[in-house]
Amino acid sequence: MDKERRYFVLRRLHSLSGICPVGAFVLEHFYTNSYSVKGAEMFNEKVAALNDLPYLYLLEIGLIGIPILFHAVLGVVITFEGSAKLRAYPTARNWFYVLQRVTGMFLVVFIAVHVTLTRFSGTPPDRLFEHMASYLSNPLMFAFYTLGVLSVSFHFGNGVWGFLVTWGVLTSPRSQRIMTWASMGIVATLSFVGINSLLGFLDLSLGFLQR
Repeated sequence: MDKERRYFVLRRLHSLSGICPVGAFVLEHFYTNSYSVKGAEMFNEKVAALNDLPYLYLLEIGLIGIPILFHAVLGVVITFEGSAKLRAYPTARNWFYVLQRVTGMFLVVFIAVHVTLTRFSGTPPDRLFEHMASYLSNPLMFAFYTLGVLSVSFHFGNGVWGFLVTWGVLTSPRSQRIMTWASMGIVATLSFVGINSLLGFLDLSLGFLQR
């Protein structure tokens, strides 16, 4: 396989991995974290249930760790090889292209910090709520996590658009415009759910979501 063909295949695999399994994990992670609005007992119960899954380490490494590492490393390579001529073509799609890469680079740092503070902290599952609450009570840490939520929300939502274009699902300008709005709806929804989850750790989430 020549270099150009190999790079084409890697780009396709990068796009695919962003939806499954990485994107699927993002949705599951947001959903589980949303239980913070239900309080410490409910949240810790959900986390404990995940930690009781059989073959947990194999799942974490094979379906989460390796795909995220692959997606991140190849994403960094693509970021430094790609270019968007903002001055020549100041279109919204061009800005989305740049934001996709900026959020991706930030998420490399954010994920490393988040995993260190949670998975590798040695905190028992039944104490994770309190553990996160203590960190998020720091305004700087809360701002860092808020930026992380916004970044992953945009990166995934806009990535859905990119995936559909890359794989030939969206071929007409009209379908791409419609999906742009739909993808921004995904961004807005995930951002809302994610930030409300952060507020849940501080007992500040919107009340109607606790029912």
